[in-house]
Parts: sequence; C-alpha cells; structure tokens
Amino acid sequence: LRRIDSVHEDRLLTRKDLQERWGISNSQFEQLKNRGDLPEPVVISERVHRWRESVVKAWEDERDQC
Repeated sequence: LRRIDSVHEDRLLTRKDLQERWGISNSQFEQLKNRGDLPEPVVISERVHRWRESVVKAWEDERDQC
C-alpha cells in the first residue's frame, strides 16, 4: 500500500520544468533529446511527454556518479 501512495505522489515534470531544473535552453534540450540522453518520458499523447520526478532524480544521481 505504501508503494502505491508513493507513485501517486510522484510529480510529472514538463519540458519547461526540466529546462529550469537544469538551467538549459530549448536548443540544449533538443540536443539532449536527439542524442537520446534524457530520462525515459511518460508519453501522454503524440505531442505531450512528461517525466516522473523520481525517474529524473535517479537519472541525475546516475550522471553525478560518472
């Protein structure tokens, strides 16, 4: 039951949220996307993608270890 609660608390971040979080521009975001160097998104529709905050945090932690 606790695990289910934590999933519901996991925020979905927008592209703008990620750009602000990482201090990057639109073009820098596109470069990361084109290289396949972004966390796995949640695809809501063909044009709408969001990123789970927990997945982004894990991705950031992994990159910090490199």
